[in-house]
Amino acid sequence: MNGAYAARMSNSLIHRRTAMKRGALLLCAVFVAVSILSAVFVSTHANHEHDSHGIGGACATCAHVAYVKAILEQISAAVAGAVVVAGVLFALFHIQKPASPEKTDCSLVRLKVRLNS
Repeated sequence: MNGAYAARMSNSLIHRRTAMKRGALLLCAVFVAVSILSAVFVSTHANHEHDSHGIGGACATCAHVAYVKAILEQISAAVAGAVVVAGVLFALFHIQKPASPEKTDCSLVRLKVRLNS
């Protein structure tokens, strides 16, 4: 019975982890889609006919384009910073060479042989 409980708990953890990965992937896809659609909005409405239906007689389309441009600039700066940090962390943890050759081939048998000699 104890083994069945452990198997059920591990299945639950696997399903929860899978659901979290799918949710993160969906969130990333939505983020990318919104960014692309915002850039398309800015590029299609860059040269438009000005109207005076906005706040204080200003052009509403110009206000929206300026707002979306500012958000895209902030997001691009944040993404660039995240890429740099991820690259540095990758370089530190995955490309780092071991300090000494003994650490590369360290197994329990080798440690036992080394302690006995």
